[in-house]
Amino acid sequence: MHAITADKYPAFLYEKNGAEYDHRKMTKGLFRGYFLLRVYKLIFLGATSAIKATPGKGTGKRKCVAEKHHLTRATAIQARLTLSTMDQWGEHDGDFSVLDFYNNIHDFLVKNEKTKWCKEFYAWFNHNVFGVSSNTTDSTTPPDTTDDFNEIQRQLDEEERLESGAQDA
Repeated sequence: MHAITADKYPAFLYEKNGAEYDHRKMTKGLFRGYFLLRVYKLIFLGATSAIKATPGKGTGKRKCVAEKHHLTRATAIQARLTLSTMDQWGEHDGDFSVLDFYNNIHDFLVKNEKTKWCKEFYAWFNHNVFGVSSNTTDSTTPPDTTDDFNEIQRQLDEEERLESGAQDA
């Protein structure tokens, strides 16, 4: 028997709870698990949304919220902790590192964010959570150009660049 570690994606991350898992095509159904989707809805949309059979009604075609704020991995952590023996938050559950699990999912999604698989996943997610059929911007809705997180990072990077330039002079 092998210890469950953060290097293995648990069945609840997969569609049909991993029943159709194929080690030759490991992305098939990944992050489409019923339980994972319900945990996401419970945390971010409320209890009623979590038990609803149909996705919520979308009001526009916007970038997937989960993609924009990396919520898929946070939800995977919460779902994993719910299924664990832990009675409170902690970094380790036996041999399982919650931080490594989060980082593994984060690194996977960031590295593959421009792939066809990732785009299809986020479109699926938008449809199943919000009832939105696309993750593109609707031409009638002006794009949101004020992403605070990226703007703050840009400003900090600029400050660092200016400070290092001043120190070099």
